[in-house]
Amino acid sequence: MGDSADLLKVRLMDAYAEAEQHLLRLEDALDYLSQKQSFPLSVDDFETLIQDRIGLAFVDQVIYRFSKVQDTMGAKLLKAFVVYQGESSARPFRDILNDLEKQGILSVDIWFALRELRNIIAHDYSRGNETALFLVNHIAERIPDVTNILLQLKTAAGFS
Repeated sequence: MGDSADLLKVRLMDAYAEAEQHLLRLEDALDYLSQKQSFPLSVDDFETLIQDRIGLAFVDQVIYRFSKVQDTMGAKLLKAFVVYQGESSARPFRDILNDLEKQGILSVDIWFALRELRNIIAHDYSRGNETALFLVNHIAERIPDVTNILLQLKTAAGFS
């Protein structure tokens, strides 16, 4: 493997490690919350959680880490993967997603569902507890999708 190929692999591995770190912290926060209340959280369960500063911190951690893992995957990891494969990352992102779907790495529909949650965080999170409850419950549902995309990328890239 030449210097350029080595550099591309390092960039891909770094982006993967960053996304994986966010996912692990997200999963830890969800695990903590699930020890306090069952998912999906009801309004009352959520209110009980956020009355405690530690519970509130873990709710915030779930929302923050989901946003970070989704951003890292979209802005760094997927692009690093296509470049590692010898393709251009300058193409429209939808084309990149379509190619990744053809390779069995992700579903475009699922990707856009994950992105919509991230967009709600970016634009509507400050609206209050109803939005936060919606986000936490939907993020908990979508963790297997994020995990699967990362696993498929890891396998396709030949990482162990």
